[in-house]
Amino acid sequence: MDAACILTFIGLVTVGLAADDESTLVPEERDCSHIRFTPFSVHNYICGSDGVTYINLPHLAYMNCIDNKGVTVVKEGYCDEEKGRLAQEAHHKFMAEYAKEIRKAIREGRPIPIIADAPMPNLDDYPEVEDEEAAAEEQEQEEEYDYDDFEEGRNE
Repeated sequence: MDAACILTFIGLVTVGLAADDESTLVPEERDCSHIRFTPFSVHNYICGSDGVTYINLPHLAYMNCIDNKGVTVVKEGYCDEEKGRLAQEAHHKFMAEYAKEIRKAIREGRPIPIIADAPMPNLDDYPEVEDEEAAAEEQEQEEEYDYDDFEEGRNE
């Protein structure tokens, strides 16, 4: 038997052994339907003992069930506080823009835009903001105006 045949045989045996290794087998599907979790649940972020930030406690329980793990809560909030701060800022900006588009649609008599997988913003949480340049200009004019001069009749 030549060396190529022996190496091919050894390779096939090795592949066969690797396929029997438990780490390469697909885990059986777990039924975790008893856990009431959807990605659209209320977001109360928590940090798991595995260093992963979860949306909320049902999300952690669901992932523990799916992955057959025992991750526990380490703290409330994001695991990485800087990433959490950036995510909250981005979320607030997105929701403020969404609220702005909803108001615009209402004013124009159009249907309210629905963004898939995004909760509808509470418009009271995102008050209408004027054009930033116009607001800054108005603020600047107010600061330049001397109310004391007006009261004394010099600024008519």
